[in-house]
Amino acid sequence: LVAAQQVADAVAHAQSVVESNDAVQDAETWEEPDAAPEPSEQPQEPKPRIRVELEEDMTSEPVRWLVDNLIPAGGLVGLFGRPGSYKSFVSLAIASAVASHTDFLGRATEPGSCVYIAAEGGSGLKRRTTAMRMRHGLDFEGRLGFVRAQLDLRSSVDDMELLIEAIAKTGLKPKLLVFDTLNRLYGGGDENDAGNMSAFLSIIGGLQQAFDGCTAIVVHHQGHAEARMRGSSSLLGAVDTELHVTKVLETETSRLGQLTVTKQKDGENNVVVPYGMDIVNIDPIDPHETSLAVVLADDNDIPAQRSMRRTSDEKVAIEALHHALMQFGRPATSSLMPAGVKIVEEKHWRAEFYSRRPGDGHEDKKKAIEATRKAFGRARSRLIGGNEIGHRDGQYWLIDHSFVPFDDPGHEF
Repeated sequence: LVAAQQVADAVAHAQSVVESNDAVQDAETWEEPDAAPEPSEQPQEPKPRIRVELEEDMTSEPVRWLVDNLIPAGGLVGLFGRPGSYKSFVSLAIASAVASHTDFLGRATEPGSCVYIAAEGGSGLKRRTTAMRMRHGLDFEGRLGFVRAQLDLRSSVDDMELLIEAIAKTGLKPKLLVFDTLNRLYGGGDENDAGNMSAFLSIIGGLQQAFDGCTAIVVHHQGHAEARMRGSSSLLGAVDTELHVTKVLETETSRLGQLTVTKQKDGENNVVVPYGMDIVNIDPIDPHETSLAVVLADDNDIPAQRSMRRTSDEKVAIEALHHALMQFGRPATSSLMPAGVKIVEEKHWRAEFYSRRPGDGHEDKKKAIEATRKAFGRARSRLIGGNEIGHRDGQYWLIDHSFVPFDDPGHEF
């Protein structure tokens, strides 16, 4: 695995390449100054690398946002979802908004150049960017670049150095780097191994440092059994922001999804941003030449669509969780959970579900238990993915729009 010193040395070398490239560009546009600057009377002392600040001397700096109240400037962001959840479309929409200085789903952005490392699905990028440009009237003006290659950003610094040099040659100074996906940039490593993950994160941090502390978005897959980023939990511990992308509805005429803030170091958790996917004809001659573009959806569309589409097992699961919370619920203690909610362990929720779900008619007791276990797993995943149930570290809670008191005579689970 790469060592921290290797990354630091690679960053220093790559930065010298960036500075050399800048020097060449400056020389091409250099003009003789009117007068030489006055020499300073006293040489300034170099700023110490480590210093101690007294509390009374400290100042509070406001959080800078690349995307208002969603993505912090200079932060490390994990964006994850199941296959087919539109996560690559969403990450491309973020990069497109920043590069074109336009809003992302109704939120202001800080303009700047972006480089999108597309290690997966690179062949469709031109179609997708064309759809975004046409649907939203965007103009990137040379501020959006792409790298379509699978790199190893875990086991060595070689590809890291090459990537920095390639970006430097374009003259871009990115405010945002997007890595899509972690798996295709992991050099065949074990995602569950904390050491492997630390090495990957070290190189991502080095790339951020090489470009003046830019923001990095790592696009990743969702775990098989629960709504969290796949692999080592050290990834969740390292990110400043975690964004969960879910597909809520897909029909011939409508595609809806939502972006949920599941971790925000310096902001609000459990913020939900709904979005739709519009079909865009990208060829005026061929009506079948189409792609999708991310658009802002109505806040009320998502919960309404999910409530109408609950399965019988999901209804039982909601009822079971409500009863488990009444019997075994306790106040949330983690800052990653909404303030004021009650949480309950999965074992209590599962037991309530098992006691309420009708059997499938299996004569074999083992098959009946297995069928109920699978039904619980499916219902849990769909309710979490539909943002009806919150989940963190094996604890569960009801999200506001799915909560209906039991004494409401007009409600049926």
